[in-house]
Amino acid sequence: MGFARSVRNLLASAKGNVRDFLTEYGRRFDAYDLATLLIYKSQGRSLEEYLPTRQPLSGRSEKEVRRLYSHDDPLDVLEGVGDEVLLSRVKGLSFEEMTTDRASLVRDILNGWGEERFFNYVGRRLRGRDRTSCFPIVGTSVDLLNLSVILRSKLIGISNIRDHLVQARWRLSEKALSHVLLAEDLAMSLDRVSTVRPYRSLLSDVRQRYEESKSLSFLELALRKHVVDVSRDVLLKFPYSMGIVLAFLTLKENEARNIAAVVSGVGAGLRPETIRPIIVS
Repeated sequence: MGFARSVRNLLASAKGNVRDFLTEYGRRFDAYDLATLLIYKSQGRSLEEYLPTRQPLSGRSEKEVRRLYSHDDPLDVLEGVGDEVLLSRVKGLSFEEMTTDRASLVRDILNGWGEERFFNYVGRRLRGRDRTSCFPIVGTSVDLLNLSVILRSKLIGISNIRDHLVQARWRLSEKALSHVLLAEDLAMSLDRVSTVRPYRSLLSDVRQRYEESKSLSFLELALRKHVVDVSRDVLLKFPYSMGIVLAFLTLKENEARNIAAVVSGVGAGLRPETIRPIIVS
């Protein structure tokens, strides 16, 4: 809530391009909320269970959320708020029997849609240093979410993976993407992901981490960690650009997520050694 208030205060005092930038930044949280709403609906959970999970920066009113939650079919929810890009990206997905792995895939697809909108805004509306300083942060998010979608799809046996990917690219080349996509199974995909040139240092141990945990949940933390590191690098460069604003917001957002993780963990009675691995510093 404190982070959300800070962003809203900035937005209230901003004008022109800065105001547009902060508005587009906030739209990402609508995509995050939509992903959670869709998963809760698919799992048959109640509106009262979903409401406490809403992002404080979400732009949708509670009245609109209640309207969306009243739909029986998850696809009807998407048709109410999504565009043709999102609808085509979830086409063919089954929303029945929403297992943990399938829910994670749906979340990555919808989050990727939200990040892609922001990426496209940066590419089409910003110029000069504003654009070049923002791209390392937003581009990294898009690239790594695509790799995550591929791995999760391989895990649950989805074949038409490319249909679910973000079309935008940053440093992930089409050749590298196809190399991972054409892998025969998850094990081969993990091996190939670890050799993707722009992200080798980050993903070099993905197969080992998967074999140890039998889960791909570490991917979300790896993405956050890398984006945080990139944001710190941006802060050390040319100070008068929109990238400095984005880097600052990214770091503050990460702090808020860390605090939320600690509060939730303590509330659930988890021991400190269980909470520490999900803190991104």
